[in-house]
Amino acid sequence: MTHRKTTEASRDDWQTPPHISRPLIERFKFTGDCAASAVNTVAPQWIDEERDSLLSSWSSLGDRVFCNPPYSKVGFFIKRARKEAEANRRLVACLVPATPGNLWFHNWAISHAREIWFYRGRISFLSPVDGEPMPANPVGSVLVVFNGTQAFSGPRIGSLCAKSGLPVHENDQWYWSLPCWL
Repeated sequence: MTHRKTTEASRDDWQTPPHISRPLIERFKFTGDCAASAVNTVAPQWIDEERDSLLSSWSSLGDRVFCNPPYSKVGFFIKRARKEAEANRRLVACLVPATPGNLWFHNWAISHAREIWFYRGRISFLSPVDGEPMPANPVGSVLVVFNGTQAFSGPRIGSLCAKSGLPVHENDQWYWSLPCWL
């Protein structure tokens, strides 16, 4: 079940721009990408649409997984990411729409994430047709990071810049520079 109508102009296969993916790759050192193709993966291993990440094993993806899922299935991917992180001691970082009013955000993100990073501004994702940035992103973005089982009172919440992909505030910059251990 989708949470929005997908049309030719609002597709489900946008690519993460390099200025956003590069800081994520540097910090999290991804070994796998659970919603990618050979063209847009940010890691050496990936699962594409044909293999269906919601049904197949993530064992080939290693212990640090990136996920920029189809936004029409974001709730399903967040739920799977949380379960993978907890059951298999994986770090899973999900770049998803910042829609905190949705049930998936309350049921899976807030109560289980280790970190939540809201992007200030709108990310211009790349068109899957020509690779050009599409500035008409109708919603903000958030990075939800699951890292094993949550064993504390709540996630670390911070702000990232949609233009640079880097933390906005000094305290966020300090925290971002810390190692991400499993």
